[in-house]
Amino acid sequence: MKYDSSAPPLVQMKKISCLNDGNKVLRNLSLTLYPGQIHAVVGDHGSGKSYISDVLSGIHPVHSGELYLEGRKVNPLSIKKSQDFGIQTVHQDVSLIQNFNLAENLFTPELPDQSFPFQKSKRLQIAEEILKGYGVYISPEKLYKDLNLSEKILINIIRVLLRSPRLLILDEALEKLTGRDYECLINILNGHIDRGMSILCLSHKIDEVYNFADSVSIIRKGEIFLNDSMDSIDRLNLVKLCYSQLNYDSNINDLSKEFYQLLKYNEAILQKLPINLIVTDDSGRIKMINDAGRKFFNLHAREFRDKSLRELFLEEKEGFIHALEDALAGQTETSLYNMRLTMSSSKRIVNFRTLPIYDGAFLIGNIIILEDISEQEKLREQINLSEKLASVGLLAAGVLEQEGDFRLGARMDIAGLGQGAAFLQAHAVGQAAPD
Repeated sequence: MKYDSSAPPLVQMKKISCLNDGNKVLRNLSLTLYPGQIHAVVGDHGSGKSYISDVLSGIHPVHSGELYLEGRKVNPLSIKKSQDFGIQTVHQDVSLIQNFNLAENLFTPELPDQSFPFQKSKRLQIAEEILKGYGVYISPEKLYKDLNLSEKILINIIRVLLRSPRLLILDEALEKLTGRDYECLINILNGHIDRGMSILCLSHKIDEVYNFADSVSIIRKGEIFLNDSMDSIDRLNLVKLCYSQLNYDSNINDLSKEFYQLLKYNEAILQKLPINLIVTDDSGRIKMINDAGRKFFNLHAREFRDKSLRELFLEEKEGFIHALEDALAGQTETSLYNMRLTMSSSKRIVNFRTLPIYDGAFLIGNIIILEDISEQEKLREQINLSEKLASVGLLAAGVLEQEGDFRLGARMDIAGLGQGAAFLQAHAVGQAAPD
């Protein structure tokens, strides 16, 4: 279910400020969440993300600003009011009861409007049905303490989902999931999103939520300085790179302007570089080709957007595209030289270099640099040909001088040089040599 931003908001935070030991941890923070929306708040550790969770959970009081739940002002918001409204939070470091099995943990405390299934066999049966329904194949008799960290987080979230939250807050809860458990959880959450549940995902890694969230806010020093849809933040996750590079002495009120200026500045540098440059995402889809590259490929603006590399190198049936894909698959910096490439039905000779882009341990894309050396190769071949022709002439002259027959040598020189030149020239351009 795609959320409707014209619908009445589920939660609104308006110019919220919070103090902790006299220090502001949230500064004039505004945030709006709609039913069925997945919103990510991304920022470094200590940026204030968890205080958003604490405010919405009723744990941390608001110093100034206004908080609304379905249009009703709720200051102060208590823990009970938050839970009664349907706000539930999952932290990555919160554990359930270690010596209880999964069935006992799922049902403790009892579910709303449902009595606790005291009979052990019945409890195990219901728990197994719940887990299998979510695509989780872990025995409900397994003790919680025997799960790995990823499984514990998954069970924590499932337990909360059984309480039918209206707003689920995931506070750094995704980063410790394995790939398999992450995919499983996304499928589970999408099912609840389709039924109108909202998700607020707090993370310090934008790549963790990039393909999951509808919208994103960037937070630093307790203030949000960027709010946008994920569709607009598609520059290979350069958001994190940009906001982490911002001058920490900057006035907080100028952060949004500074952010966009830096983003445009970085993009302008790439666009104007006098090299053929392609930027792809981690799945190999093209996100940018700079001005020189578009001229090289004879492309109009944005017609390459989200195409695969194979679509770009449509005329290249072998050799080059395989070498390029192998280089990208290696996820390391790679350079290859004198590669033959067909572009617009013409033959080119290129050097190419691949540069993987990492955000921490995560590959988020690649930069591909193509250097067209066709003219240099032609010039080099011409120089080589000239040197070989000169060598043939000198060799012929030397042999004839030793024989002491100048007239015969002159005739042989001319004939031999002509034959040698024809042979070398034909060899240089790939034609058959004369008999």
